[in-house]
Amino acid sequence: MEALMTPSRSTAALGRGDAALHEFSVEASRRLRADGRCGFFALQDAFKHLVFGTDFLHSTALAELGRIAENTRHESARWEPDHILIAGDLAWQLRIGLYARASDFVYTLPFDLMVAVIDPRGLRVARPSLPEGMVNEVFDPAIRLPTLRYETVPGGEVFVVDGSRELLDIQVERPVLVVKLNTSVRDALQWAFDRQTGSAVQAIAADPLDSELVSTLRALASMQRGASVEPVRALTCHRRHFVRWAAIQCLARLAPELAVDALRAAAVDSHPHIAQAAAHTLSRLGQKAMAA
Repeated sequence: MEALMTPSRSTAALGRGDAALHEFSVEASRRLRADGRCGFFALQDAFKHLVFGTDFLHSTALAELGRIAENTRHESARWEPDHILIAGDLAWQLRIGLYARASDFVYTLPFDLMVAVIDPRGLRVARPSLPEGMVNEVFDPAIRLPTLRYETVPGGEVFVVDGSRELLDIQVERPVLVVKLNTSVRDALQWAFDRQTGSAVQAIAADPLDSELVSTLRALASMQRGASVEPVRALTCHRRHFVRWAAIQCLARLAPELAVDALRAAAVDSHPHIAQAAAHTLSRLGQKAMAA
């Protein structure tokens, strides 16, 4: 990603669109390093100028088409479903793409977001406040989706979503071209709400790396290799509660006696679901021991 942020050519040698992207990238990284989320929101004017005040979009499209023309089998790790990753670093990412379809559910945003609407016909969006009483890390099916009220953001404008305070939902009748600027993932979970009933139906890991870590723990549990015990034991103290619990489950397969110690520690875990599950498991183990 660092290579995306800083082009290899000097700014003087870049085309106008490339130079504008380079300048914006340097400014975005500087602001987020210095001011965090406040720095991100302060980028709105610079972001709008990049998208609508320079030939950044045109030059980016030409460059991508040029790569394909040179090699019809060209593929890039920057290509994502309906989007192309243009620039970024660990704190922010810039993408060009389409809102091509409405999602089946209404999702929370685990990051902050700016969207520049390119389509002159605009984009229909709803940005309600997060439900009252919602705590991101503690999924609660009793939490209800707030009423969705839509407005049209006209083409040529930028709207901002504070993911710590707001939801975002899009109404799409046709694909809409946009440019998106987002921060890195902040939250542990991304919640999904049923569009019809308003019910909270599930929460998944917001960061793909956390999700991959859980999958790795499950794989290690199935392998049952003793060499895995200490790394897995260390993960019972991971910052994400679902990783901690997956590590305890894995440890139960690898070293049951150590898993009991981990369960005792988890019974006073800061996350209520982990503490309840650990206490329940210890109770069951105690009942089995008495029965034996």
